[in-house]
Amino acid sequence: MWRLYSMTKPITSVAAMMLYEEGGFELNDPVSRFIPSFADVRVYVGGPDLRPVTVPATEPVRIWHLLTHTSGLTYGFHRVHPVDALYRAAGFEWSAPPGVDLGAGV
Repeated sequence: MWRLYSMTKPITSVAAMMLYEEGGFELNDPVSRFIPSFADVRVYVGGPDLRPVTVPATEPVRIWHLLTHTSGLTYGFHRVHPVDALYRAAGFEWSAPPGVDLGAGV
């Protein structure tokens, strides 16, 4: 007997690969094709959370970035980086803020 944690990642990945096999998307597709709020992402390059310095991303976040955990996204609850503080300030510490969902955009 053992304890399982964080099973949403493998389950979501398997579901995504099933859609991929059916031709629902390509791994190089920009995430913004499905979630428009990913269209104009910016990348943190320095500064504190109260005055972050960001630049436009040099390429779009792609599906394969999400599946390989190389998209640059984080969690607010880590509390180790200024971007974590920005997530918390926007209401994304443990879930989406009230009234915000992927369909509505951010």
